[in-house]
Amino acid sequence: MICLNNKNECVGCGACANACPRDAIRMVADEEGFLYPKIIKERCVDCHICEKVCSERKHLSRNKFLTSLALVNKSKEIRDASSSGGVFYEMAKTIIEKNGVVYGASFDDNFLVKHISIHEKKYIQQLMGSKYLQSPSFTVFKDVKENLQKDQIVLFSGTPCQIAGLKAYLRKDYDNLFCVELCCHAVPSPKAWQLYIGQLKRNIKWITFRSKVFGWRHYGLNIIGENGENIVLESKEKNAYMRAFLHSLICRPSCSQCPHKPFKSLSDAVIGDFWGVDLNHAEKNDGKGISLYAALTEKGRILFEEISHNFDFFEIDSEDIYSVNGNFSHSEKMHSKRALFWDLVNEKKIPFNEAVDRCLKISLIRRIISKIKRSVKGA
Repeated sequence: MICLNNKNECVGCGACANACPRDAIRMVADEEGFLYPKIIKERCVDCHICEKVCSERKHLSRNKFLTSLALVNKSKEIRDASSSGGVFYEMAKTIIEKNGVVYGASFDDNFLVKHISIHEKKYIQQLMGSKYLQSPSFTVFKDVKENLQKDQIVLFSGTPCQIAGLKAYLRKDYDNLFCVELCCHAVPSPKAWQLYIGQLKRNIKWITFRSKVFGWRHYGLNIIGENGENIVLESKEKNAYMRAFLHSLICRPSCSQCPHKPFKSLSDAVIGDFWGVDLNHAEKNDGKGISLYAALTEKGRILFEEISHNFDFFEIDSEDIYSVNGNFSHSEKMHSKRALFWDLVNEKKIPFNEAVDRCLKISLIRRIISKIKRSVKGA
């Protein structure tokens, strides 16, 4: 049976729970809100399938770039509604037009995130846009398998660990399965998110983690109320939740040593922001968002060929990706005050924003040094 000695070793993919033939594994939230497998010992028959599935997930081989492209959607409407250049919409639309099914992360009624399936183009918007908290994608693994076995085309989108978990659960490749990996900084705690929105005490209508009101690079969190008012509209540098996420104060322990970077999830393609555009292609940056599409398999290459007419695009060197888009290649270290944060909110019941401010407070000396460095650069 699965024996979890170190939480750093578990990404929460849920492949073990889905693979168990005796339904002897539950995914249970810990004190930080992250899900981990819990064995129901009286049901376990020591078949070791859970261990095999977990081991297979940890030892997936690395894919290489077949082609690397920077692109922007020709439709201003789709691009504006997207986190960057608008590539996911076209992928999902193409699969649905083939009578396929698309799986991705969507908000539920409580504005937590879960993986759902869609079969109609009018629902693609629910899966669009970055959602910065961990989705329990394993809840759809069995449904994915059923559709694949019915020869239905499937597009599954998720973080590297979610795709690796699905692949490990399936334990075979399917020609009708397309997996697209999202460039991942790390996955934040759903509990931390609940603490944050709970303090707002307002009815929420919609949430955008990557609002372009402040520009593509300086995106922010926009929470809209039931009457269309902005409950929250703050840049990533000022918003407490975004600061906690980007400084890895509230992220899953395993993200500090992600076993699926770089490109060890067996995905067919990876998409993300092309932050490296200004290195060699500054003239292409209009400040409205540019996507990166890297095909990692022949299926990923063919899928882009089918949607390419919707984009203005150009090829890029893989070095342009690694030089600036660090999230593709390395894991984010846990913040040194991560334990303090959880002690403050769990034990001392300190409000979320105050706890973040305490942990991320910059000392006077560091502020002075930072100001001097900016002055030197500007000289």
